[in-house]
Amino acid sequence: MSAYDVKLHAVPLLSRALDEPSAYEVVEPGTDLNIASPRALG
Repeated sequence: MSAYDVKLHAVPLLSRALDEPSAYEVVEPGTDLNIASPRALG
């Protein structure tokens, strides 16, 4: 892709991106937070 193609297609797409965290941790009363655990089980 040329620089023009990137400007033409990527910039409009990226301008619609939401500024949000990409990961969430469920918080419930009485639970420990930030417990290390493997990402995949198996």
